[in-house]
Amino acid sequence: MVREKKPRGKVVPIKATPSLIAQLQGKLAPQYDFRLYIAGTNLNSVQAIENVRRLCRILRPSRCELDIIDLYQQPGLAKRDDVVAAPALIKISPLPRKTFIGDLSDFARVIAGLGITAASQDVRTKSTNQ
Repeated sequence: MVREKKPRGKVVPIKATPSLIAQLQGKLAPQYDFRLYIAGTNLNSVQAIENVRRLCRILRPSRCELDIIDLYQQPGLAKRDDVVAAPALIKISPLPRKTFIGDLSDFARVIAGLGITAASQDVRTKSTNQ
């Protein structure tokens, strides 16, 4: 009998804080296409999936197209997108294409790193999770 491993750990919910909403007040694209590469069902992968889904809810689900690719099941697709680490979120459109690596828990860094909006402050030192 094979037991399925369930990821353990605490997933911290991220709220749409006023500072995050202020960053998103810029001109949003009518459609965002994302590709999320994960590595199995480890905790980082589960957190990345939940965080990307939250990001899509903030951007409005009708604006987001999300493909989730497990590198263990489809390793050939990583070469196509030059993925070297997981989890990795790739913004396919609108151009320019951008890649963000990590569990995506710091939304300010994610939206600035993906070029979704222009951050008015240095997001490397500030976090919306305070």
